Amino acid sequence: MNNFFRKILILCTVIGIVFLSGCGTKLFKSDPYLTPKLFEDQYYEERISSVLVSSDNKTIAIITDNHHYIFNNASEIISVLKDPIHPQIVALFKTVYVSDDNNVSVEYSLFLNKDSSEADKLKAMKIGFEDADSGALAMNRRLDGIRYSPGSITIPTETTKLNRTYTFHIRSEQNSSQKSAKLLLTPITVGVDGAIFIGMLPLAVIVNIVLGGWHD
Repeated sequence: MNNFFRKILILCTVIGIVFLSGCGTKLFKSDPYLTPKLFEDQYYEERISSVLVSSDNKTIAIITDNHHYIFNNASEIISVLKDPIHPQIVALFKTVYVSDDNNVSVEYSLFLNKDSSEADKLKAMKIGFEDADSGALAMNRRLDGIRYSPGSITIPTETTKLNRTYTFHIRSEQNSSQKSAKLLLTPITVGVDGAIFIGMLPLAVIVNIVLGGWHD
């Protein structure tokens, strides 16, 4: 074997080792000009049909036609939704981000109406609201959770439907067809009497939410 063909063989062997080690995948992903559609984030919307809260006031479940989004660090926003001042609260949510392993995160801001009474402002501050640059009281937080497949679970819409239709914007690392096989089944169950549970905890229905919109 002459030197030319020996060099070609060595080069092919090195390339094979690189791709078998996973470095080749990283190379393609880091280069925006190589297979850009394969690693491009996907943007889409989902319609919210129900918002459910666990009886221990720690978990919030957002039910859509295609998925269940469950957040376990939601005690602060739940306290606002259940407080008498909630009709005076406007919520702004950023785009929901879903990673390739179905972990979900979304940042949100809650604003108290500027015309609220001093008593309501004090109550809001006890919940966690602070002075914002605009002069209003605001709460800026982040929710972290998991996106689940609803499987065969059907939430009874006649008792859980929101007072109006909401949609939210989602940015996903891969398109839904690539991820559907990876989705875990929802931990939500529905009893024969229509009662809804997550694990052993009953889920209560939130029917009145004031959303100011979504932003990037």
